[in-house]
Amino acid sequence: MINEKPSYKDLKNRITQLEKGIAENKSILEKAVENEQKFSLLFESLPLAINFTKFENEEIVDVNKAFLNLTDIEDKNLVIGKTTPELELLIDVEKRKEIIEQTQQNGYVRNVKITFLTKKGEVRNLISNRTTVLVNNTKYILDIFKEIAELLQYQRELQKTKEK
Repeated sequence: MINEKPSYKDLKNRITQLEKGIAENKSILEKAVENEQKFSLLFESLPLAINFTKFENEEIVDVNKAFLNLTDIEDKNLVIGKTTPELELLIDVEKRKEIIEQTQQNGYVRNVKITFLTKKGEVRNLISNRTTVLVNNTKYILDIFKEIAELLQYQRELQKTKEK
């Protein structure tokens, strides 16, 4: 067999195919960047505190502004790469163990009441929801916290009203 040189027409067709592939890849990349921006905006602007950790060791990968406000921590860099025990936020160590066990068994935990201690020493009552997620073949935990101080106050007031 003799190696034939491609014709001008063959080369032009190949260049056109490559340009089309590049344009498609660029479009996919632009959409991915747009989706990343949307997710980032959503993540940061939600009023619920969010903590994103590695499943294997619960090392914190990311938190949102609401998490920083809830915990009275001023800078993400003081949180990223640490674990919840290292931050000394959760008061009830046994409750933490129970939550971890449930997460490992079920892949999620719903509406668990927990008590946090902020960096300023304030006690915060929260409802915690957590679920495991898989991103690029790596397992993570998505924790979402809602402060329930107002709800507890309403419950106490309702109880007082019933007792009268």
